[in-house]
Amino acid sequence: MVALALSSDLNTKGEASRAIANLAANVDVQQTLIKEGCLQPMVEALQADEVNCQRFAALCVANLATTVASQIRVVQAGALGPLVTLSANPKCQLEARRYATLAIANLTATVANHVALLEEGVLQALFSLANSPVCAFLSFSALCVGVLPPA
Repeated sequence: MVALALSSDLNTKGEASRAIANLAANVDVQQTLIKEGCLQPMVEALQADEVNCQRFAALCVANLATTVASQIRVVQAGALGPLVTLSANPKCQLEARRYATLAIANLTATVANHVALLEEGVLQALFSLANSPVCAFLSFSALCVGVLPPA
């Protein structure tokens, strides 16, 4: 599955990202997925100019970021920048942005990630969502801002 997520064909990459995201919802499988190298293709898919790649990569990262061990690996893999960019971009698909914001919210649970989150400009991205009519953006943003230390 990870090999398919590395495909240059964006449809294949998006569908492989969807499958990996579904598997990543199972905590018992997360470390296996990470050991198999799923993070690099998810970071690449977050940056792809294709809605399914972005949406399902963000969902995968959000699912992986539900455990401390995975949260640190997500940050080490370089996912923060693409997540912040996706979350704050009003031109991107709403579901992709919602999953990216959820992933950021999950990553704030680990204090070791706070400096990296602040350095990536997460506060500015979250503040840009403050006027959103989407309740999920407001609740995820409030959660993050409430947990992060002052910049």
